[in-house]
Amino acid sequence: ETILTGTSATLTAYNEAPDANNLWYSDILGTTLLHAGNTFTTPTLTDTTVYYVLATSTPDPIIIGDMNSTNTTYYVPFYGYYKYTFSSIIYLADEINDHGPIDTIAFYLAGTAPTNFLMDNQTIYMTETTLSEHPTTAFPDTTMMQKVFHGDLTFNGNGWHKIALDTPYDYSGINNLQIVWINEKSTNYTSGYPYFMRSDASTYRGLYNYSSTSMPTTGIRYLYYPNIRFTIRGCESGIVEDTVFVIDSTEYELAIDDVIYPENMGCVTPTTNVSIRLRNDGYEDIPAGVNITCIVNGTTLTGITTEPILADSTLDYTFTTPININFVEGEAILNFKVYHSAPQYSLTVFNDTLLKSIKVFYQPEAPVAHSCVTLAGLPALLSVDPQAQTSHYWFSDPLGKILLHRGDTFMTPVLYDTTIYYVSKSTDLDPVIVGNMASTSTTYYMPFYGYYKYTFGSMIYLANEINYSGIIDTLSFYVTNSPSNFLMDNQKIYIKETTLSEHPSTLIPDTTIMQRVFHGDIIFDGGGWYKIALDSSFNYSGVNNLQIVWINEKSAGSTSGYPYFKRTDVNGYRGLYYYNNTAMPTTGTRLTYVPNIRFNLRGCSSALVTDTAYVLPSTQYELAIEEILSPTEDECSQSNTNVAVRLHNYGEEIIPAGIEITYIANGTFTNSEIINSDILPDEDYYFTFTNPINITYVNGIA
Repeated sequence: ETILTGTSATLTAYNEAPDANNLWYSDILGTTLLHAGNTFTTPTLTDTTVYYVLATSTPDPIIIGDMNSTNTTYYVPFYGYYKYTFSSIIYLADEINDHGPIDTIAFYLAGTAPTNFLMDNQTIYMTETTLSEHPTTAFPDTTMMQKVFHGDLTFNGNGWHKIALDTPYDYSGINNLQIVWINEKSTNYTSGYPYFMRSDASTYRGLYNYSSTSMPTTGIRYLYYPNIRFTIRGCESGIVEDTVFVIDSTEYELAIDDVIYPENMGCVTPTTNVSIRLRNDGYEDIPAGVNITCIVNGTTLTGITTEPILADSTLDYTFTTPININFVEGEAILNFKVYHSAPQYSLTVFNDTLLKSIKVFYQPEAPVAHSCVTLAGLPALLSVDPQAQTSHYWFSDPLGKILLHRGDTFMTPVLYDTTIYYVSKSTDLDPVIVGNMASTSTTYYMPFYGYYKYTFGSMIYLANEINYSGIIDTLSFYVTNSPSNFLMDNQKIYIKETTLSEHPSTLIPDTTIMQRVFHGDIIFDGGGWYKIALDSSFNYSGVNNLQIVWINEKSAGSTSGYPYFKRTDVNGYRGLYYYNNTAMPTTGTRLTYVPNIRFNLRGCSSALVTDTAYVLPSTQYELAIEEILSPTEDECSQSNTNVAVRLHNYGEEIIPAGIEITYIANGTFTNSEIINSDILPDEDYYFTFTNPINITYVNGIA
C-alpha cells in the first residue's frame, strides 16, 4: 500500500483456510509479533517500511489444572505484596499434550479481585526439562532459559489474565515445561495483590520465596501449581513481505473523512438528510464533479460534488435525497458505507471507503398548543394534541428549566393576569437501572451516611451502563431496610459528565463546576425504590460517564434509623465518601462499589412552544361544575345512591332558575334534571339529583 508521510496504513492478508490466523511481525525471522488478525494498522510512518506476515493454524487453548478447584494461592506465580519474589513451576508434557510456539500464557485470578494492581519490572523465563519436580530449594538458573517476557502488568478483576509473550517459546512437546517468574517491582508491602486458582500435585512441582530487601537465593517447595492456560500456535506457512510505500506528497489525495450528520447518540427526525465530510490531503485542488455513494441500512444515496475540494482542506457534502429511518421504541441503528468513484484523485486506497455504525434517537415534532381564555381568579385548562410514544412537558420559563407538569393537558393555578406557559414534546424512555438488582450487598455510606450531620458521597456511573442520552428529571436509589419517617433535611445533589472512570484521588469533588439539580428536604419511609424529583433536569449527552455528588448538611447528627442502600461491586474506585459530626470532610475513602440507581430520562425533545392563558377581568355569568360530592371516592355507598354536585357562579349577575344539568355514569346511565333555584354571584350552589344511580358491585367494589 502507498500512503503519505505522517499517516498510517491498513494492510490486509487473505488466507483460504477458515481457521487460519495471520500473524504480523516487524522482522523477517518472525520474532517480534505486532498483531494477530487479517488486517494490521501500522503506526504513523515517515518512511517506506516492510512488514512480515505468516499464517498459522489456531488450535484451542490448553488449560492445565482443575477449574472446579476452590483452592487459591498468592505465592505463585508471584507474591504481589513484596518487592522481591521468585517462583518456579513445572508443567508435565502429558498435561500439555501438544507442541508448537507458545505465544500467550494466562493465569486464573480468584478470590478477592484486585483493582488496577500494578506489577512493574516483571520477567518470565521458560525452558524444557526432564525433571518432574524440583529436586532442591535452590533458585533456578535462568541463564540457561529463554526470556519470553519483560515488562509491566496491571491486574484488574478476576478471571483469566493473559500475558502476550515478547518472544514465543517453541515447545517440542517431548519434555516437561518449566516456567520461572522473577518479580522485582518498584514498591514494597503493597496490599490488594492477586490470588490465583491452584491445583494440588503429588510431587514438588512448585517453588517460591519472597523478601523485602533483595532477591532470595533459596525457596520453599510445595505440592501444588497455579492453573495455567497456554495458547500454542499450530503449523505455520512461510513468512511473506508486505510493504508500505511512504511518499512525501501527492498532487491529489481524496479521502472519505467522516459522516457528520446524523451524529452518534443524536436526535433525528424520521426523514433526514445525510451529510459527509471529504478531505483532500494533496497539494492541488480536486475539481467539482466527484461522484459519491452512501449506503445506509441498504438504502443507496448518490451525489456529485458541485464545488472543488481545496488543497489540504475539507468539504462538507449533503445528499439531496433524504433517508427514512425506522425507529423501534424510539431508537435506530444506522450502518453507513460511504465511498467515492474518483480513483484518479486518490493514490492510497485505505481511506477511499468509510464504514461506520451509529445509534440515533427519534426527534419528535413541536407540539400543537391551544391557547384558552379564563376569568380572573380562575385557573385555565391548557391542552396540546396527543401523540403516541411521546409525553408533553409544561414549563414556566422559556428555557425549559422549571418543570410544572407532564401530560397532554395542564391545569394552571388561579390566574389574575394573562400568563404564558411553555410546552415541549419528548419521547418516552423506560427507566434505566444501573446495578445488579440480584445483589444482596448493601451500604449506608452512599449516596449519604444518615447517621452523621456532615457527609458527602460521590458516585461514577459509566456511559455504557446507562446506554442512553436524554434529560434526567428523576433519580431513584433502592432502600433495603425500612426506615420510618427518617428526615434528611438540607440535602444537595450535583451532577456532571466526566471522562473519568474512577476517582483519581480522595479529595471531596469540586461542586462549583457541577450542576446542582436538587436542594431540599427528603423523608425516607419504608424500603424499595426511593424517587427524587430533581429541581432542574440534567441534559445528559450519553457520551461521557456521569458523576453524582450528594452533599448532606442536615440539622441533626448522631441519628439512628438511617437508610441502607442496595449496592453493586465494580472495577475501579467509582465510589467516594466520608462523614463527620462537626464539619464537612475535605477528603474521603474510595470504594470499589456504587449504590444501585434508577434514572428517569426524557428522550429527544422538541422545541418549546408557547401556550397562553388569556385572563379576562370579569363576566356577567360564569357557571362552573366544581366537584362531585356524592358518591365519594373510596367510601361506602348503597346500591341506589343519589348523585350530588357543587356548582359555582363566577359571574357578576344572578343565574336564574331553570338550568338543566346532566350526568352520565359509566357511559350508559344518563340523568338530566332542572335546577329550580337561582345561583347567586360568586356563590356555591349544592344540587342533588332526585333520580338515583343504580350501582353494580363486583366483589363489593364498583
